Amino acid sequence: MKTVGVATVVTVSGLTGSKRVAARVDTGAENDSIDLKLASEIGAGPVIGVKKVRSASASRLRSERRPVVHVTLELAGRCISSEATLADRRDMRYPMIVGRKTLRQAGVTVDPSREEKPEGDEVDPRRIVATLKLHKRLLKTVRKKRAVTPAILALQHGGAWSYRDGDVSSVAVPVRKLSNGVVHEDLYLLLNPEIERAEGTLTRLEKCGREKVRRVAKRPRRLEVRHDGGAIIRVDPKHKRIRVRELDPGTLQLEGIPAANLHHELSHLTGNDLGPSVLEFEVE
Repeated sequence: MKTVGVATVVTVSGLTGSKRVAARVDTGAENDSIDLKLASEIGAGPVIGVKKVRSASASRLRSERRPVVHVTLELAGRCISSEATLADRRDMRYPMIVGRKTLRQAGVTVDPSREEKPEGDEVDPRRIVATLKLHKRLLKTVRKKRAVTPAILALQHGGAWSYRDGDVSSVAVPVRKLSNGVVHEDLYLLLNPEIERAEGTLTRLEKCGREKVRRVAKRPRRLEVRHDGGAIIRVDPKHKRIRVRELDPGTLQLEGIPAANLHHELSHLTGNDLGPSVLEFEVE
């Protein structure tokens, strides 16, 4: 089980952007809470309800009703769906509170002696517009609002990503091909992927989430997964184009690094399976 501090760094994402911020971990709060300004910057939403909460004011507790919005958090290497209350936190040290519900979903414990701080991250208006256009195009294809999150993160930050919200899970994994000096990328967004067949072994070092050093992982060399459809996102860096096409339900076969990356993300949905760290190796 991974450990976070009483202040930890999270990546919080909305409909139009993402931002890395320091959040206060509050085991006394059941739900997350996000500052109004931060929620506006990332396009948090939609508003999915109203929640009655108790807050401290003038040395006494009072109850107030706050809107609840959907955001996505990356915490300890896990992509988590959060229903956060909106609050005016401009006079407080942290723009976000991480509550017990998110901690349980991330499978982490809290170390009161630890405190982390984020690097600076300014919001680029051009990125907000581009992300919103991509999000709308993906929703038109996939039609499951929260399931597109891994694809957005994979396109922005690279690599493979996974996400679970109740009984719906999704994984985005890139497959790259070199052609005439250009690396083209097919990003597969798979809904509810399940392993049908795994063959061979690929042993490698991996570093994920809050792991401080790389660890040994054994992944299949060839992987076949069954899925409920999704999307194929074709990225052409030479002509600066992204094409989104619907992927029908069926099976997908991958080999080599893409197979290992997909297996890595599926392990996030079922539990960490990494072996010893590189610091435990014998040095000759």
